[in-house]
Amino acid sequence: MHLLLNVMIALILILTSARIMGRVALLLRFPSVIGEMVAGILLGPTCFMYFFPEISKTVFNADVGNVIYILSNFGLCLYMLLVGMEMKGIDRKSFRQAGMLASSGIIPPFLLGGGISLFLYASLAQQQITQLEFFLYMGVALSITSIPMLARILEEQGLLQSRFASLTLLAGSIDDVVSWCILAVVIVMVQAKNMFSGMSTLLYTVLFVLIVLFVVKPLMERFGAKVQKAGFLSHGGLALVLLMTMGASFVTEYIGIYAVFGCFILGLAMPRSEVFLSEMNIKIRDITVVFFLPLYFAYSGMKTNLLDLFSADMLVPFLILLFCSIVGKYGGCTLYMRKIGFSWREASAVGGLMNARGLMELVVINIGMTYGIITPKLYAMLVLMALVTTALAMPIYSFSMGTKPRSAAPVFPPKVQYRTEDGA
Repeated sequence: MHLLLNVMIALILILTSARIMGRVALLLRFPSVIGEMVAGILLGPTCFMYFFPEISKTVFNADVGNVIYILSNFGLCLYMLLVGMEMKGIDRKSFRQAGMLASSGIIPPFLLGGGISLFLYASLAQQQITQLEFFLYMGVALSITSIPMLARILEEQGLLQSRFASLTLLAGSIDDVVSWCILAVVIVMVQAKNMFSGMSTLLYTVLFVLIVLFVVKPLMERFGAKVQKAGFLSHGGLALVLLMTMGASFVTEYIGIYAVFGCFILGLAMPRSEVFLSEMNIKIRDITVVFFLPLYFAYSGMKTNLLDLFSADMLVPFLILLFCSIVGKYGGCTLYMRKIGFSWREASAVGGLMNARGLMELVVINIGMTYGIITPKLYAMLVLMALVTTALAMPIYSFSMGTKPRSAAPVFPPKVQYRTEDGA
């Protein structure tokens, strides 16, 4: 069969599955991203590839897999750019409390993740990975937070402008920045053939970050002011942002750091003007959420075999992993929020939201597979952990606050409404 026909069939199957499961998730009062993650898993060896091996070999052959890989990673670069753009600015007044909340959401799960890595190292780490590299990686895997889900749930509950929300989003932003920096160090350690190559990669990475934040950022702020004055982002301006995104992904991939890291850092340097943020959401958000992200879920799901977990030697490690991931993040954040004066209900709600890992966790997991850090069985465990913790976010929030869950649109940074170029 011609490659184009194969790709079209695969895309139709992936997107249809994602939309159906997304709607099912909404009916069950979960964010649609939960259904889309499940759809990706069901298309893999857990279900579709297991029951229909011949059809799956034809539809998802090696060539089609390569196309899906490229498309999904391009979409992921756009997604990480937007996530970086949504990171809240850190003002000195709120930094202390948000920093402490972030620490309470990073340190306990990081230490628990590192601790269980000692238990999992012999059976679930790749042979060439050192115990220190595995320790750091597992710490990051349990520490990450899904900023888009945080923003979306808070928006739906009408809390986006509250101190409660500002503190939570700022803490989540700090959490993710720290986690991505640690992950970048892990990648450098894994990729380094010797001390010199490792140090050179780290120096190039630091240089890239400094250039983006101290050279590119001021220039982009001027650009953002022009967009704000014009009231819209022109096609030329959008092309510039896309070229910068591809350039950032190329540079970080070339120097030995995962491409999405460059897009995330570039997102931090993007203008914070209302019109620019709104235009970027309108012009890029929908195609990313509706088309590209389901491809990434499918790409991840095709490497996830949950059937491997249905044995005592795998189920017990998974339950320990899940327990540590929830206790570390939920427990740490809840106790700190209670300490600084919030009620137990509010503290528990924040703990539940910070415990959601979502797509951010899938990115970390895929990096682990790409760089040969984790085995397929641990990959499956972490994917299921990401799914469970993300699914628990809204029920924990609703139970804690005593509110009935609302149906949610696809989880993504909220749009800002304004007057567009055509007057809409």
